Amino acid sequence: FPSELEGNVVKYADLFDITYHDTYKVIKYSPTMSVYGAFHSAVSKRGQSIPEIVLYQCGTPKPEFADTGISTSGARYFEIPLRRATLPWGGPLPFFELLSVTEYIYAMDLTYISSACGQLMEECVPSIHLSQYDSNYSEMASNNSVVFTDSSGTGWTDTEWDVEFQVSLDPGILNRAEWISYVAAFFNLESKASEIFSIMRTDYNALKALAQQLTEKEGKTPKVMWASFKPETCSNPATDCDGVQGWIQVEGSWCHCGDIW
Repeated sequence: FPSELEGNVVKYADLFDITYHDTYKVIKYSPTMSVYGAFHSAVSKRGQSIPEIVLYQCGTPKPEFADTGISTSGARYFEIPLRRATLPWGGPLPFFELLSVTEYIYAMDLTYISSACGQLMEECVPSIHLSQYDSNYSEMASNNSVVFTDSSGTGWTDTEWDVEFQVSLDPGILNRAEWISYVAAFFNLESKASEIFSIMRTDYNALKALAQQLTEKEGKTPKVMWASFKPETCSNPATDCDGVQGWIQVEGSWCHCGDIW
């Protein structure tokens, strides 16, 4: 791989880094910050460090533990460019879209996907939807397909195909944006990822500067409000709620009177 990639791909993300060698690259997780979550499906993994990932170029020999840059016998190995990916949650999807590699998505849990392009994929290929709660999920998801799970085990298949995409844990906006380089590494698209990240960084810094200007002008910090909606869940609100707004217990089960915003 080009020597100029070394040290120039990951500059903001704290939870991973990438080292480059002749025919392979190594994704190294932070030894202090990247651990399997306390609620991971596999109890034995909880609190343990996440082993590195070795990506080797198609048509070249598979690297070994003794090779330069590979520091653990527990490393996972994948041939690249990637040909199949499974997304059991929505975290990686925006980066697949930005890099124009959604055609390689073999399966995806679309239950909570709001992306218009992602939803259109299901219209075109209905079989692409695969819920992580399906009885045959593990077998289907890991069918020669790299599974982009997370450190909490979302969509974990308990196979050699799982990789941990920790974008939601990296402490910072630009830190998380730079996880586009993690996805790009599987497709040899680091240069494209760098161009996209540069645009995101410029836009973010412009918005940050505007917020600072508003703070100085108005004398107070602008606020951001997040809203969510949950519809009423009580089956007989006219009888059960009787004008009440909020959670109530009906015959031993909880339901909500009125919509929640």
